[in-house]
Amino acid sequence: MRWKQVACVLWLVGLTGCPHAFGRGGTLERAAAKDTQENLDQLQPDCPDDLFERLCPQGQPPSAKCLELCADELDDRG
Repeated sequence: MRWKQVACVLWLVGLTGCPHAFGRGGTLERAAAKDTQENLDQLQPDCPDDLFERLCPQGQPPSAKCLELCADELDDRG
């Protein structure tokens, strides 16, 4: 009978989706945020430094919105 209790606990844990991994602030969310930030850092060179400094907040890593504004500005110029 003990195996039924173990099976039930494992089944319940499987249904909850392991919130420490999938929940807000969980392992997977932090990993995705880190990957996104690394990708944004690689996109910054497309934006000239003077334009980047004018459009993006000082002392903060580039955001998707900031880089989008930069791309729009470059499109308007070109």
